[in-house]
Amino acid sequence: MQPSDLLLSLLARRGIESEEHISAFLNPDYDSLHDPMLLPDMGKALARFFAAMERNERIAIYTDFDCDGVSGATVFSDFLEKIGYQNAEIYMPHRDMEGYGFHEQAIRELCARGTTLIITVDVGIAAAAQVCVANELGINVIITDHHEVMNEIPAAFAIVNPKLSGPALSGV
Repeated sequence: MQPSDLLLSLLARRGIESEEHISAFLNPDYDSLHDPMLLPDMGKALARFFAAMERNERIAIYTDFDCDGVSGATVFSDFLEKIGYQNAEIYMPHRDMEGYGFHEQAIRELCARGTTLIITVDVGIAAAAQVCVANELGINVIITDHHEVMNEIPAAFAIVNPKLSGPALSGV
């Protein structure tokens, strides 16, 4: 089946133009995926996550409310349910009342509920001040984000971001 002109136009905007690349994109071979352990801080993030589960720590998954964040929240929620880990919650900021971003007030609310580990999904790479607040409250933050690093790299426990190379230079 030949892709429509609209689909071809959208693919071209992503730099996918040759027949070979179009076919590979539309019919992916999951055996050729990038090894996730090659992402910066992935090992450190996983070790902290598993340690939190072993100690039954309160874990908050802090997601954005766009399609990336909602998808990530769903994957995390399903995973936690399947493994039977119940001392966790998904926190998604209210679109109108909080807006985008990693918010200090939400971090304080999560702390009051006993959270000791926050894992962000699609948010946090631009939240240096908010990560400092979490650190002051004794909460470790693992940032998982794909956005560009624009300013200061947050002092998070771990930063898993394909835009960084090597271990995140978080200083922690």
